[in-house]
Amino acid sequence: MRVLFVSSANRRGEINPVVYNQGLSLIKEGIDLRFFGVIGKGAAGYLGNRGLLRKEIRAFKPDLVHAHYLLSGAVATLAGARPLIVSLMGSDVHGSSRQRFFSSFLARHFWDICIVKTERMQQALGINGTLVVPNGVDMELFCPGDREEACRQAGWDSSSVNVLFPSDPARAEKNFVLAEKAVALSGDSGIKLRILRDVPRERVVTHLNASDAVLLTSLWEGSPNIIKEALSCNIPIVSADVGDVREIMSGISGCFITGHDAGEISSALLKAVECRPTDGRRHIGHLDSRTVAARVINIYEGLLR
Repeated sequence: MRVLFVSSANRRGEINPVVYNQGLSLIKEGIDLRFFGVIGKGAAGYLGNRGLLRKEIRAFKPDLVHAHYLLSGAVATLAGARPLIVSLMGSDVHGSSRQRFFSSFLARHFWDICIVKTERMQQALGINGTLVVPNGVDMELFCPGDREEACRQAGWDSSSVNVLFPSDPARAEKNFVLAEKAVALSGDSGIKLRILRDVPRERVVTHLNASDAVLLTSLWEGSPNIIKEALSCNIPIVSADVGDVREIMSGISGCFITGHDAGEISSALLKAVECRPTDGRRHIGHLDSRTVAARVINIYEGLLR
C-alpha cells in the first residue's frame, strides 16, 4: 500500500515530529510511505504548495493521501488528492471558531475520512462519522533512564528539582506565565523550571529522564504526546484538564489534574516531585506506536475496500 503523508515542515524543513513518528510506525509495519512537507506561513503560504503537491501525487501515485492539520488538509483538497484522509490535531478544532468552521466544512464536503485525537474534539466538531485515534508513543525510544546521567547530558544540576515545561513559552496557548507563577508560589528555591524548546526528537527522552516532573498548563490541547512520552518514562505529571490528558492519566500514581489556578498547580507540583518514578509506563501499552499503527492501517484498508 502506498501512502503519502502531508504535513507542515516549517521548523527547520522537518516534518512535524508527531506526524513523522506516526509515519515511521507505519513504515515499520510495511506501508510504502512518503512524506510531503508543506513550507509556508499562513493560509497563503500553505496554498502555494498546491502545484508541488500535485506533482508529488502524479509521481508517487499513492493509494491514498493522509494529511495532518487543517491547512495541510486544505492544500491536499485543492491539489485534488483522493481518496483523502485528514487528521485534525487540536488547534484546528479548539484554536478558534474560524478554524473549527473550516475544519467542519471541509470534513463534511471534501474529505473521505476525518480523524480526531480525542472525544472532546469529536464533540466540538459535531460531525457524525469522525474517528477518534490518538497519537501513539514510541515506547522503544521513550523508556526510563538514569536521572543523574540524563541531567549530565541535558546540562542540568542534578541537585535541583527539575520541572519540565514541555513547549515554547512564546506560544500563548501554552500558558507559560501560569507555570512560572505556580513554581514561584511553591516557595522552594530548589525547584527549577526547565524549558523544552528546539530539542531534537531523539533528545527529548534525555530531558524527560532528567526531570522530576512535567508541568503542562496549556489553555487547550488535542492529545499531547509529551504526556504519553513522560508516562512511558515513568515521570510524574501535573497537567491542566485539557485534551485527553484526564483519560490517559486516570489511575496513575504521581499524576495530577488541576484547573488553571496557580495555587492548585503549585500544591500538586510539590506532591508530584515526591512521586518519581511513577508506574505510568505499564498503563499506556494501548498507546504504543505499533498498536496505533495497526488501527490506522485498518482504517486505510477499510477505505480502500
